[in-house]
Amino acid sequence: MTETRKRSMDSSSGSRTRAKTAQDAPNLSGTWKLDKARSEAIDPYLKAMGLCQIAIDGHHQKEATTDTFYTLDQSATSFKQRKESWSGSSSRELEFDKPSREGGCQIPKVITAAVVDSAVVITTDMGAGRTLTDTRSLDEDGAAIKMELELTTPDATIALTRWLVKSEPPKAPAAKEDEEEEE
Repeated sequence: MTETRKRSMDSSSGSRTRAKTAQDAPNLSGTWKLDKARSEAIDPYLKAMGLCQIAIDGHHQKEATTDTFYTLDQSATSFKQRKESWSGSSSRELEFDKPSREGGCQIPKVITAAVVDSAVVITTDMGAGRTLTDTRSLDEDGAAIKMELELTTPDATIALTRWLVKSEPPKAPAAKEDEEEEE
């Protein structure tokens, strides 16, 4: 269930340990598909980011009817992601422990990938007191990735879990042939 809460971090029990190298983390490379049945809806996150209800409803409907794929390529020094969903495709390449800047002058972001507690953790500082922490770890049999998303805003913390399962790469859209009627 999606959780909305204010949280304080207890340094003795809630701290995380940075791995010595990226090789300490399980390799998440491969193609993964969003497991819609196990994943929580992202609606509370979208609301916290300021989207209106009609946009949230539209996203929810599109995500329910279209598959989302993540193609990940992890090395000892970097983490690459290509995401394909109903809204199009996007790519990102991050070097571990090296902040990267994205976005225009309206919403600049600083993104950092690190290996923490046998997981890949991507932290996005969106300014204005908003931070997204995306923690990805393999399940016990290595067949699924657990994505724990935590959006912290000045007003609340939104936490939700999404699941990715191993998949074949997405199929390319079928080419549309021009059908001309001969007269």
